[in-house]
Amino acid sequence: MTICNIFTASDSDFYRGFSYQDTSGNPIDLTDSTLRMGIRKNATDTTEVLLLTSDYGGGIAITDAPGGLFTVWITQDQLLNLPPDIYVHSLIRTTGPLQLEMWSGTITHEAGPSR
Repeated sequence: MTICNIFTASDSDFYRGFSYQDTSGNPIDLTDSTLRMGIRKNATDTTEVLLLTSDYGGGIAITDAPGGLFTVWITQDQLLNLPPDIYVHSLIRTTGPLQLEMWSGTITHEAGPSR
């Protein structure tokens, strides 16, 4: 299982590019895939505090599907409304009938001094 721990602050956007690869470093094709990242205080909580998706400009953009490239963007506005704390998240790839976990981890969110 891949672990991706993210650090954010409420005074700036979180914007990062990622490359989805196999263990040999070869890109995994994201053509016809949808990506969804649910963020919760606890995994057992029913309510997500944030939801990012590659559908309809929802914070994840597949930038080069055959090359396995995508970006994750959490805006400062979203982060201003997120209380400082540690959250859990997972990134799920839907391709055909399959729901595949790409990663899971934590988001450590802090108050930014320039907010």
